[in-house]
Amino acid sequence: MEKLRLSGFNITEAEKSVVSNIIQTHDIKISREQDYEQLSLRLKKSQHGKAFLHEIEAKLETKNKTFNAKVTDYNLFYAVSEALEKILNEVKHYSKR
Repeated sequence: MEKLRLSGFNITEAEKSVVSNIIQTHDIKISREQDYEQLSLRLKKSQHGKAFLHEIEAKLETKNKTFNAKVTDYNLFYAVSEALEKILNEVKHYSKR
């Protein structure tokens, strides 16, 4: 099974490169806190006027718990980063118990 699953990321190569870097950075941070089985990111885009609204659903599956986060923003990179940051904060909070 793959550790990372992306769905709905029909974006340009330049955007894929930036998103990949954001994911790798957060993957390292999350891995320091918690071993996990799979990280899933789902992108839903909807057009509002001339701009696109990006909705990111992030899901981190571990042996004992599943962490979820959802962020909506016009900036794709901010949405991905913020969703992963929410997951990281949940993992840190859970591991302190």
